[in-house]
Amino acid sequence: MTQTQIILIFILLLGVGLSLSANNYIHSLVINIFLYHDPLSIIATRVIGLVLIVSSLLFIIGMYDICLIILSVVFITFTFLVIRGKTKAQRLARQREQELIKIHKNEIQARMHRMQQLRNKMDNKQKMRHVSPLSRMNRKWDDGRPTNQEIIDEFRK
Repeated sequence: MTQTQIILIFILLLGVGLSLSANNYIHSLVINIFLYHDPLSIIATRVIGLVLIVSSLLFIIGMYDICLIILSVVFITFTFLVIRGKTKAQRLARQREQELIKIHKNEIQARMHRMQQLRNKMDNKQKMRHVSPLSRMNRKWDDGRPTNQEIIDEFRK
């Protein structure tokens, strides 16, 4: 490798490492887009940034093999975090959908129950219209009072 390539790779690794370990725009962008606000991923991203800084120092010293191993571990870890974040986001989306479906079903059931109550009320009113006044007079009272018909019969005697 030429000296300029080594310096460019060093600057790239150092810049990415500093950006991921600091709380800045690039760190927020990675967390928002790739990792879906997973708390473990936020901490791991900071650690990955520090490991990239160490890797860049090892690269500039000339330990290319160790740097390559560290970068492959960082890549595998980042891939794991991305997959974990996506599955968590999908699970949360399904839970939200299920909650919305449940709320919608409850609203439908409440409306159906209310409609059934109104139907029953209308049926009772229609039944009361067809009951003759005499039959209403002959109803028994629950508290033991005499009915209207009994009062009329007693008065006639």
